[in-house]
Amino acid sequence: MEETVHDVSLDSAGPAAESGEISVAFDVGCAGCTTAVKQICRIGCGASTAFICGVLTGLGYIAGGGCFAFTQAACAAISHVGCDSPAEDICSHSELDLC
Repeated sequence: MEETVHDVSLDSAGPAAESGEISVAFDVGCAGCTTAVKQICRIGCGASTAFICGVLTGLGYIAGGGCFAFTQAACAAISHVGCDSPAEDICSHSELDLC
């Protein structure tokens, strides 16, 4: 057996670091977004992403890595717009841009 050590250097000058955004694709459409956002507002963004995704996956809205990205984006939009706003307004926010 041979032991190997790899040094990993994260260069902060890359495009993601410069823009401050990491893009993950999810396509649930406007109707799927509004339904999922209503559930997220019921649960609350204070709950863990894993818990929220468990509920959304169980209800058949969105699953996998896309769910985590969607939930983070939805909670960011909710923090700007608020759950008192119509779900369509939340899904139209630039964080989601699905309606």
